Amino acid sequence: MQAQVEVGTMAPLEMLQAKSEVASRDQLLLSAQDIILDNEDKLKNILNYAFDSELGKKRLRPSETAKFDPGTEGTLEEALQVSLSKRPDLLVKKKGTR
Repeated sequence: MQAQVEVGTMAPLEMLQAKSEVASRDQLLLSAQDIILDNEDKLKNILNYAFDSELGKKRLRPSETAKFDPGTEGTLEEALQVSLSKRPDLLVKKKGTR
């Protein structure tokens, strides 16, 4: 980029804007990585892993990749019906009232 500025094919302001955009994206990346680490710590806390234990020091990795096919999610009503049919607390109540 500096060479383009020197030969006149790019304005110095454009280079400054590009550097600013890179710095902004770097900041977003660091923030996202911090959120991931914070959520890992929260999950380890829920799982009752001592942070100084062998399990507590390991990074958590998903055992399988999430599957998402855009356009196959259906309607809000369908999503609510599926989610309500799988809630453990409601399933227990259904069994208790029969």
